[in-house]
Amino acid sequence: MTMLEILNLAAVLLSPLFAVQVTVGLDKRKQTIAARRALFQTLMMTRDAWLSPEHVRALNAIPIEFHGVKKAKAILESWRAYMAHLHLPPVVGEAQQVAWGQKRTDLFVKLVHAMATYFE
Repeated sequence: MTMLEILNLAAVLLSPLFAVQVTVGLDKRKQTIAARRALFQTLMMTRDAWLSPEHVRALNAIPIEFHGVKKAKAILESWRAYMAHLHLPPVVGEAQQVAWGQKRTDLFVKLVHAMATYFE
């Protein structure tokens, strides 16, 4: 058997394996992107119901879905700022509550803007 025949045989035997690996990799990437988009959509659909279980679940999933993604640095920074604001001690007085609510809204808008930019 010549070297060319051996290479042809190897190509014939290994090409289906490589094709399956490429397909699995592409499917995994599609699932990851779909999960991130679903997360964004959930946040947008529940933006007026920020205490709903779906909204809270979506917020808690952000560091999991975007962990280790260099392009998502702005998302994670915005998420951290938003979560830090949500965990501030309760405020007393109507003016402070209004200011807290406005800042919460501003930080949330910054978060979803970072996510929308990620999907461009």
